[in-house]
Formats: sequence, C-alpha cells, structure tokens
Amino acid sequence: MPAVYRLGLDERLLRIAELHLGEPCFYMGISAKRERVSPRQAGTRQWHMDIEDDRMLRFLIYLSDMDEAAGPFNYVPSACQRTATGGFGTLLACDGTPIFHRAGWPTGRERLSLSMTYSSRHPRQIMRPVRLRWPSRNRLLETLTERIPPARWA
Repeated sequence: MPAVYRLGLDERLLRIAELHLGEPCFYMGISAKRERVSPRQAGTRQWHMDIEDDRMLRFLIYLSDMDEAAGPFNYVPSACQRTATGGFGTLLACDGTPIFHRAGWPTGRERLSLSMTYSSRHPRQIMRPVRLRWPSRNRLLETLTERIPPARWA
C-alpha cells in the first residue's frame, strides 16, 4: 500500500533521521508486522545488532497495546535488559547498530506494529528490502516532489 509506505517519507521523520545520522538519509522502507502468539524464538526474536550500516535509525509504532504478553521490544543499553512497553500509537526510535536488541515473542496476544528504517545514502548492505511493486511505485513517485537536503549537507 503506497500510502503506508509514504508514512516514512514524512519531512519531520526524515529530518530526525538526518540529524541522528549527521548526513542525508536513505529511507529503507516500512514493514507492517503481525506477530502471532508463539513460543518460537527465531529471526528478530533472537538477540542481535543491526549490521546494514554504521548508524541507522528505526521508528517503531505499536498498532496494539504493548505489554509483556504482546512481546514488546527488548534492548540492552549497558548491562541490564530493558523492555519498551506502551499503548496503541506509541512511537519508539532506536539505533540498533550499537546495542543488542530483539522483538519479544508474544505469549498472551499478537503484536501489531509498523517499522520504518533509515540509513546513510550508501548502506553497507540491505538485509531485507521493502519494495513496492512497479505500478504502486510509479503512482507514489508521481505524488512526490524533489526533496532539497539541508544546506549544511549540500
């Protein structure tokens, strides 16, 4: 759905990503996720660090209330594990390159979320591209204007 994909092109989010990265950003895309109740610990449910680039920024939006039963985002900023809980619409911002993190696994109810990811314009690699099909991509491109980066990066 191009309208959902376009959320990550919001000027405010792009500016926040660029301020965090210290340079113009590359919008890697958006993922809509529905995690069902399951004891399986695989994929992003395992502890990991993001490796696509040296620095990244991910915005995670909870589309359902997030408590321990829904498997919230977990991270280790130093020595102790932290859990990011919150209600519907909670927005988290995280750079997963320097910290271990994971998506908790839902034990009581499913987790619904959106995840928008930004990196430098030249990421080291793209692990899982989120691409639109050509007809949707072309419709989206017709609605966009050229974005001029901040003067300090010109």
